Amino acid sequence: MANSAPPDTNQNKLKTWIVILLAVSCITALVLYFSYSPPEHKRFQSSAELDSLITLNFDHFNISDNQIRVRTVEIDTATIRKVYSVRVPPGFSKTQWHYELDKMLRPYRSSTPARVIFPERHLRIHITYGPNIVRTIQMQTDPSLVLYRDFASLILAFDRPPPESVLNRIKAFGEPIQLAIRSQSPRTEFEAIRELRRKYPHTVWLLKDNNGRNFDQLSDMDVFLNRLDLIDQIDTGARVLFYNPYEEISDNFSRQMSRKNLLLVDVSEAIHVDDLSDQRQVALAKQEMLQRSSLTLPPAVIVEGSNANIRQLQAFISALKQDHVQLRSPYFMEF
Repeated sequence: MANSAPPDTNQNKLKTWIVILLAVSCITALVLYFSYSPPEHKRFQSSAELDSLITLNFDHFNISDNQIRVRTVEIDTATIRKVYSVRVPPGFSKTQWHYELDKMLRPYRSSTPARVIFPERHLRIHITYGPNIVRTIQMQTDPSLVLYRDFASLILAFDRPPPESVLNRIKAFGEPIQLAIRSQSPRTEFEAIRELRRKYPHTVWLLKDNNGRNFDQLSDMDVFLNRLDLIDQIDTGARVLFYNPYEEISDNFSRQMSRKNLLLVDVSEAIHVDDLSDQRQVALAKQEMLQRSSLTLPPAVIVEGSNANIRQLQAFISALKQDHVQLRSPYFMEF
C-alpha cells in the first residue's frame, strides 16, 4: 500500500497557496486603485449652457430658426420647463439627431429618453438632469418642408481583401460602401477577390499596371485585359475602377468588356482621403463633395482602408449624414 503524504504537509501546501492568492489579489487591487481614473464628468454652469448645446445640434443638422418654436411650461410654482417644437422634412433622420444629442450631453450625466409617437412617427425627447426633466424636444414631420439631399459614393481602397472582422464592421454600417481591391495580377488574385464578392457584393477591382500605376488609357487597359484569360471566370457585373472616361471607347474595347462581363466605374475625378483623423483634409473633401453632389453622377470619395481609418469611419459617415449626404453606388458604364 502506497504511503500518503502526512496531513500536516498537505495543510501547509494549502496555506501557502491561499497566501499566494491573497497576495496576488492585494497587488491587483492596488494596481487598479492607483491606475484607474473614473471618467471626468462635467456640470452645467447654467441652463443657458444646455440650451446652447441643443441649438448647436440644430445647427449641425441645418435646422433653421423658423423650424423651431420654443415655449415654457409651468410644472409647479417654482419650476418651469422649456419645450422645443421642431418641424423637419420627410426623410430627415430624427434618430440620428437624437443620437448626436445624447452623445453631446452624456459627459454631463444627462440622459435623453425618447418615445416615438404613432401613427405620425413624431419623436418626443426628454432631457433629464438628476431626477428632473429639464427640457423636452418634440420633432414632427412637416410634409410642406423639402429635405435637400446631396449624394456621393464612398469607396474604401485596400491592397488585399480585408479580414472578416473588418468586413463585418463595414457591413454593420448598412451603407452601400464599395470595397476597391488593388490588383496587378487579376489572374492569380481573382479567386480571393471573387470570394470577397460572394461575401460582400459591393466589391470592385482597382486594376494596376505592371509598374503599380493606375490605368488612365483605354488602349493600355485593352492590351492588359487581352493577356488575361478571364472570360470564363469573371462574375457577371464585375466592376473595374477607371481613371479616364473621356477617351473615346473603341468598338473592340466595348466588345471585350461585354464578353468579360466587366463594367467601368468612373473615378477620374475622385476625391481622395488618406487620413480620416486629419480634420483639415476631411473638411476640404466634404466641401468639394457638396459642391459636386449629383444624383445621377455622384462624386466618388476614395478613402484608404487602413485600420485607423476604419475606426474613424463611423464618425465620418455620421458627419456626412448631418450634411444630408446620402451614400449610393457609383456611376458605372455598361457595355
